[in-house]
Amino acid sequence: MPQSPPPLRPLLIPPPSSQVHLRNLRATTIHAHDAWNRSRKPQPLLISISIGLSQPFSTSSAPGDVVDSSTVHYGHLAKGVSSWMDEYESPPLSKAPGGGTVGMIMEHLFAHLTGLKLPSSSSSWPSSSQAQLRPRPQAQPQTEALPQDQDGEQQQQQQQQQQQPLNTIATADLEHLPPFLTLSRLHSLAITLSLPKASLLGSRGVFLTTTAVFDPSASGAPSLINSQLAVRGIQMPTLIGVNANERTAKQVLIADVEIENFRLESGDVYVDVERVVSEMMEQSSFETLEALGTLLAEKVISYVPPLDKRSGRDIGWQVKISLEKPMAVPLADAPIVEVIVR
Repeated sequence: MPQSPPPLRPLLIPPPSSQVHLRNLRATTIHAHDAWNRSRKPQPLLISISIGLSQPFSTSSAPGDVVDSSTVHYGHLAKGVSSWMDEYESPPLSKAPGGGTVGMIMEHLFAHLTGLKLPSSSSSWPSSSQAQLRPRPQAQPQTEALPQDQDGEQQQQQQQQQQQPLNTIATADLEHLPPFLTLSRLHSLAITLSLPKASLLGSRGVFLTTTAVFDPSASGAPSLINSQLAVRGIQMPTLIGVNANERTAKQVLIADVEIENFRLESGDVYVDVERVVSEMMEQSSFETLEALGTLLAEKVISYVPPLDKRSGRDIGWQVKISLEKPMAVPLADAPIVEVIVR
């Protein structure tokens, strides 16, 4: 079963006063590549949202026990996101260059919920002075086309979009929608997009999670932001083990791959990440999970681009490999070894 969004980091972030969760809202998308790396192929998408509020609920003392402004109406949230997805999956947005990516869905859903645009590159949990999101531009009427006499910045953005079709597409047709959430009441927001059918070998699927923490003293400006890409449950027969009997035949290993500080504009790299990991597991003859996990993490981190293309800044990729060996301990589900490479 697809997992819920990961919890916010307890050592870095004070907990919210209250929370509202929406788990596994079902939708269909053509804006992410499928398990064969094909674009524009419909596949299921599960949307999970965790909203942390800066103030406690007041409904317990409200007359009639009504849903008031101290909370988020989860029914309205579900209907609003479903309606937004229906519009997002319809022309002209469904005609995105290159077919779109799951990162694009994340950027646009975040903008719909908050009225803010994510930076073009995820930050490594920066200070509040570094984590300034671009406000969403004023909405254009739905019936109007983009003006022909655009300024230089708009022309440059269009050229970049044509040269890099996997980057964010124009969202003028969606920006007439007001933001769903009130920033002044937000403590945190975590969005997880799950693609259960986007992995050939991963029984748990592909997950993209973006987490933002907001600063009420700065008019709701985010102080922390991070994205994580994960491929979970990659199952491969692998020659692994120190015992003599384990050297005679392969046994199934289960691998989870998590990439922290993931850049949303990097594209749908999960297909290639799965291929790299599965090929190395299949060819492995290591005796220990520790050695195999370290090699896998180093291989993935060497595959994923480590630098921001514009600034050349090291964006701090962090790769975690979790390896399960179900047959190793008869009286336990499985021993698990985790390796983290930065």
